[in-house]
Amino acid sequence: MKDKFVIFLLFIFNLTAGNYSQSQVNAVQPSRDNPAQLIKYITDETGTLNTTQITQLNNKLSSFNRTTSNQVLVYIIPSLNGESLEDYSIRLAEKNKIGKKDKNNGVLVLIVKDDRKIRIEVGYGLEGALTDALCSKIIRNDITPQFKSGKYYEGIDKGIEAIISVTKGEYTADKNQNDLNAECCFGMPVFVLLIFGII
Repeated sequence: MKDKFVIFLLFIFNLTAGNYSQSQVNAVQPSRDNPAQLIKYITDETGTLNTTQITQLNNKLSSFNRTTSNQVLVYIIPSLNGESLEDYSIRLAEKNKIGKKDKNNGVLVLIVKDDRKIRIEVGYGLEGALTDALCSKIIRNDITPQFKSGKYYEGIDKGIEAIISVTKGEYTADKNQNDLNAECCFGMPVFVLLIFGII
């Protein structure tokens, strides 16, 4: 009788654990119509960054938020599975309402690793400093070269440092730069799309 009871308990445990595990998987794989709810400054769905790196980046962005009220979120996903980068990025930004409501001073950095795409969205409150030309330069000069070398943490860190520097007036655009990759829409008007790593 005891053996049957133990077997029954093990069956219940495995069933519960399996359901919990599946719920966790579903939680980190938002559907196209239900973008992720970002609760941290750095969210990596690809396992590219280790715990120490995520903690360091989170601490940096948390400190930046505390001292300036500007909020920068970085979201890393493997692929869009054919969906439009712009559409997903807009829904993601709208759902998470990045930055302070009265200042609209949020920045979203969306990195689609396997698709080799990056998109930066800037709120109205920061568009005067973080222009489309500067966003393009940050992606092209600071983030992309590191990514091409497989240094994802370094690329993200340099990109964050550049965004912080821009708001302090320490980072400027290239002269006579033709910014063909800038886009504009939603409530955060400066969007930059750059496909990196493709020759």
